[in-house]
Amino acid sequence: MPKRFPAPFFDTAVVGMTEAFISNIQLVIDFDRRLDPDRMDRACRLLLTAEPVLGCLYRPHFFSPFWERLSNEELEAQPVFRFIVEEPDDANEVDIFLGERITPQNEPPVKVLLARCGEADRLIIKVDHQVTDAAGLKYMGRRLAYIYNRLGTDPSYRPESSNAPRGQDQIYRFFLPGRVPALAMRYARDLKAVFYPIGNLTFPMNREQSAAPIFVFRRFESDRVERARAYATHYGATINDLAVAVMFRALALAVGWNGRSTLRMVGTVDMRRYLSPGRGEVVGNLSGWYFLNLRKNLGQDLGETLTEVKRQSEFIKKDYIGLGFNLFGYMILRPIPYRIRTWYMNQNIKLFNRIGNMPPTLTNMGRISHKSLDFRPAEVIDAFLFVPPTTPPVLGMGLSGCRGSLTLSSGVFESAVPRARIEDLFEHFDRELPA
Repeated sequence: MPKRFPAPFFDTAVVGMTEAFISNIQLVIDFDRRLDPDRMDRACRLLLTAEPVLGCLYRPHFFSPFWERLSNEELEAQPVFRFIVEEPDDANEVDIFLGERITPQNEPPVKVLLARCGEADRLIIKVDHQVTDAAGLKYMGRRLAYIYNRLGTDPSYRPESSNAPRGQDQIYRFFLPGRVPALAMRYARDLKAVFYPIGNLTFPMNREQSAAPIFVFRRFESDRVERARAYATHYGATINDLAVAVMFRALALAVGWNGRSTLRMVGTVDMRRYLSPGRGEVVGNLSGWYFLNLRKNLGQDLGETLTEVKRQSEFIKKDYIGLGFNLFGYMILRPIPYRIRTWYMNQNIKLFNRIGNMPPTLTNMGRISHKSLDFRPAEVIDAFLFVPPTTPPVLGMGLSGCRGSLTLSSGVFESAVPRARIEDLFEHFDRELPA
């Protein structure tokens, strides 16, 4: 196995966005029974070999950062896996784990917690966004389940190491150079959506960061989601379009929008859509951004808001969604030395915050297949993703679904915004979502 692995551009770009978010993503899986903690520990260790970048430390070289593989002895000494037994009325250890940060320069970019409460277990896989996005984390969950099951029948099992490409250049090569003019137009439209007009609706909070971030989430059961989906279908829209429209209205209500600031929101897109089936099965950052801008036209009711969101999202999906902003950001910033590039990116985020032009983010982290998380004989009761916590005054929210349900989450610092304010926002979302 190589001692070093190059860090693709978007691994390094995450460091340039520390003024916007804390780069930890977490997959939470609830089971109907207990798992084997000793076997899970071994499976986690083997996952570091199956996906070699997970057994590395990040080395931020001035020009060309890289991932450096730890020796087997060093990896054995790393506290990657943790097992705890909870008291029914005390979830403090789980909360502490959720709030912990990973520092990839000093430790492998993954941590796993198995928490036991009574006769059931909860598994939490935390990964640093520098190595992967939400889709890559779900793939990690599937691979961990496979290793865990194989160890149940063959304790000597050792997985093959993945050598799949992790960079976004594998996506771009299919569009270059022939489609540069079209992609440049997509980039121009993205810039317009982000910058014009200056000044957008922001969620009120200060910039204080003390203690660890906390998570707020709201779960919507499958029957509620089906009614919401039927409403979206009536307008020819997707459930994601509806969630965005509902969040626009919830934000306007929660902050008392005066009708003068721009209604703008950032979304994310999994760009594995541009790869052939199976090629996106990788621990890597293959996601991009898109931007919705309603100007100051919220609409008289949810139907009008949804109609406009659907109009914009349909156009963007047909117009190289995610490619314009990512590709040209890569072309412009890649030649700049890493240290200068990350400093420049964070300074830009600070500037956007100062002028009130950092829009809220609603990340659709997608559906989680409970069948793919097969830690037999245990069955998955529920699974969801916690969106990366955001650096105040940025507000980030995330959606994920499993077994027909939908979970909305946000990670914030209570020193910057009280938990009750985020819960109030989610309550407005709940009321606006068709029942």
